[in-house]
Amino acid sequence: MTADLAFSTDSPPEYIGSAPSLLDVFVLRAEARAILYEACVYDLHETVDVLQADAERCGLIDEIGQDAVQEILRDVFRAVRNMQCSDIMSTNSARATTTHHSRQDPLPISTIRAAEYLVQLGNRQRLRDWLTKRSRVERKALRKYFIHKNKRRNG
Repeated sequence: MTADLAFSTDSPPEYIGSAPSLLDVFVLRAEARAILYEACVYDLHETVDVLQADAERCGLIDEIGQDAVQEILRDVFRAVRNMQCSDIMSTNSARATTTHHSRQDPLPISTIRAAEYLVQLGNRQRLRDWLTKRSRVERKALRKYFIHKNKRRNG
């Protein structure tokens, strides 16, 4: 089982209008914690321990199994790490040639979350207006981010 990522540029999350499943909530929490880990808000052990305890407490492990929970965590953390490191860093040649790279240099988490929020709203014109205010590098990085996210969601 792979983690279905919550947001898509094609359609709103499946659970809009109904209660989200335990799995949906867990994936969203894992994505949020992985992003906070990448932003150096939490350390890795703290992040994973909290998610593991949540999965046990809410019965998700009983529902899908420990291996599936670990696979979700692996996939989510890998997606965040890959999105923030090599793919985006290579699109920004000016930053790629500097000697210092922090993990959040290429695309701030706030920009990613703002884009996800606008996609979730489903207002294409508002999203277009917001994107026109972003640099070409940011738009390209966001596009790669959503393409990667959709690939993971669809298959």
